[in-house]
Amino acid sequence: MTNKRISTLIFSGLFLLAMVVVSTVNASAQGRYVNTYSKSTVKGFIDKLERSSNIFRSDFDRAMDRSNLNGTATEDEYNRIVGDYENALDRLQSRFNRNNTWWESRAEVQEMIGRAQPVNGMMNNLPFGRNLETQWRNMRNDINKVADTYDLPGLNGGGWGGGN
Repeated sequence: MTNKRISTLIFSGLFLLAMVVVSTVNASAQGRYVNTYSKSTVKGFIDKLERSSNIFRSDFDRAMDRSNLNGTATEDEYNRIVGDYENALDRLQSRFNRNNTWWESRAEVQEMIGRAQPVNGMMNNLPFGRNLETQWRNMRNDINKVADTYDLPGLNGGGWGGGN
């Protein structure tokens, strides 16, 4: 074999090895479920969460109107917190629908979880009716399912513990 042929074989082998390493790093950087869930499956998770958040926001507002906080600045603040969470879900759904792959919405999922944290705190610390508490518990489970899908930590220890 000539030196040129040996150099070409070595270069080709190194190039192939580099491509394998890069593709492995990209796959792991995109999360455990990138090749497991289809975009339509993840869309179903997000759509369900968005629908339930609309109902929750309305029911939460009604609960505040029936509470001793009605007409106070505290009521306004609590409604704003729930509204911020629901608006973050709207942005997530919009961005998700515009993306080519579902993984591109990861930043919006992180924002939604961040906006859900204070709602979770309110729901854990304030007395609400059973219906609203059940709605939140179910929605929190759905939030954690979406968090886990995107390899993110969720609420109350849910989601993926290995997320960044």
